[in-house]
This record gives sequence, structure tokens and C-alpha cells, in this order.
Amino acid sequence: MARATPAHRPVGRHLLVWVCLTILPHVRRYHAEHRLPDDISWASLAALGAEMEWSRQVTGISGLDATWGMPRVFRGVTYRLGRLAFDRQRPRSGPPDHPILPLGHSGLNTHVPSDGGPLEPAACDNSFSTALEFFPNRFPEQVVAFGCHSWLMDEQLATYLPKTSNILRFQGRFETFTDREQADWAPLENLFHRRYEGKNVSTELLDELPQDSTLQRAIVRHLRGGGHWYNQTGWILI
Repeated sequence: MARATPAHRPVGRHLLVWVCLTILPHVRRYHAEHRLPDDISWASLAALGAEMEWSRQVTGISGLDATWGMPRVFRGVTYRLGRLAFDRQRPRSGPPDHPILPLGHSGLNTHVPSDGGPLEPAACDNSFSTALEFFPNRFPEQVVAFGCHSWLMDEQLATYLPKTSNILRFQGRFETFTDREQADWAPLENLFHRRYEGKNVSTELLDELPQDSTLQRAIVRHLRGGGHWYNQTGWILI
């Protein structure tokens, strides 16, 4: 049995949780200074509990497994607006050939929280329209686009899913796709709550995965055929 590192022990896995709870009053004050309604403030901060639940599902133990997202929530960067969440981004200073963002402007990074239920078009409409009012009235960035970097942006999904699927409807909102990178781990972690290491997913692991939905069957079938899934970035110009 491998020896647990400090980051994998109970104190290490809960350290960031305690930090977030300690600074909570300061974050709430920051939210109030920027005129956030209480429901948006608490919905955004509730990401901590959702992330802990996701970590438990993936690893089987309590605490936080991935930590990159929580500092953004508790620094006043990420906000939950209904079905979707959005990150503020710094104005772009380079490179000069970006497909969407002019120099000095920024985009909103779009997240699809795992605890939000179906990705229904009406709920997404509401989130995007809320974001268009929410951010310009509270923060100084000149936002000209929405971006989303996710395995849900993989255009190969259109080969397996019906045109009426919520995922393909969500993809259809985005006009330009960039930054393609292999990420078989992404659907396995987010859809099946399973983790693997290596370049190719083993047959043994694929045999263990449930096949209860069209999406689950699509992910497994594609991997069995020797294909890979990718994170891509989709862009919507505002």
C-alpha cells in the first residue's frame, strides 16, 4: 500500500477548506461592496460544498481533491448565476492574433457546475442573460465574449448524440473553437467519477463503467474504438 503524502492525509485535504471558511467574512464583505444580491453570493460560495462532494465521489474520502477552482471563488473571480458559473478574466495583453478578444478586452470563462442538473436551454439562456447585466454593472473589465474550455465542447460528440441533446444545443451557442487538447480523463472524472493514469484508458476500466445513458455509451464506445476525447475552447462574441 502506497504511503499517503501530506496532501492526501486528512489535514492536508481539509487545509484549503479551513482557509476558505476563515476568509468567508471578508469575501462576503467584498460581495456586499460590489452590490451582489445575497442569493448570488451564497450560490457562488456554495461551490465549496459541491467541490467537496465531487471529491468524495471521485476519491472516496473527504476533503478537497482539486484546489484550482476554490481560490477563484473566494477571491471574487467566479460567480454562480443560475445553471452556469462565470469567471472574470484579466484584459488580454497578447498574443496579437487571438480569434475573438481584442487587446485590452476580456472574456467571461463559462463553467457548467456538476450539481446543476440537466443543461436545459432555457436555464442556460437565463444564465447568459444574467451575466450580461451582472458583470458590467459591478466590475471594470470590458467583456466582449464568453469562452468555455471543456470536454463538453468536443465537436466529436455530434457523431454520437442526437441533435436535440442539451449538450449539442449548448455547443451550438459557440461560434469559434480553439485550443484542442487530449483529455480522456475529463469525461471519466466528470461523468463517471472515475480516475485513471496513462495515455490510453484500459479495457478493464472501460468494462467497469455504467452504460445507462446515451452519453455514457458514447464516451465508452469512442474510447473502445481507439479514439480520444478533447477539451476544446468555444467562444461566443457578445
